[in-house]
Amino acid sequence: FFFFFFFQAEDGIRDVERSRGLGDVYKRQKLLCLNGNGIGDLGGEALGEALKNNRSLVELHLRSCSVKVIGIVRSLKANRTLEVLNLNDNMIEVEGGKVLCEVLKVNRVITKFVLK
Repeated sequence: FFFFFFFQAEDGIRDVERSRGLGDVYKRQKLLCLNGNGIGDLGGEALGEALKNNRSLVELHLRSCSVKVIGIVRSLKANRTLEVLNLNDNMIEVEGGKVLCEVLKVNRVITKFVLK
């Protein structure tokens, strides 16, 4: 049996303090889709922290989430389960691009990365 879980936050993740439990809540999820949620930079940082400890998430879709990707991308150095990452229509910026290149040199798990 294989289940996918789609999570669509009504109000997005806007506050790091309110988002601390995200890693615990979704420890068994294989797919997390937050497309179109304005999680913002703080939500991206919180999600990045949760990804460091998550050992089950295989796909993460964050298209158009108004987030700088650097917080999420940094976490991928520690994450060994995420295979698909969609960061389409988000802000990379120069520093985020540099971190992304560093991460992709060491992360051998990601097989599909969507970014434009």
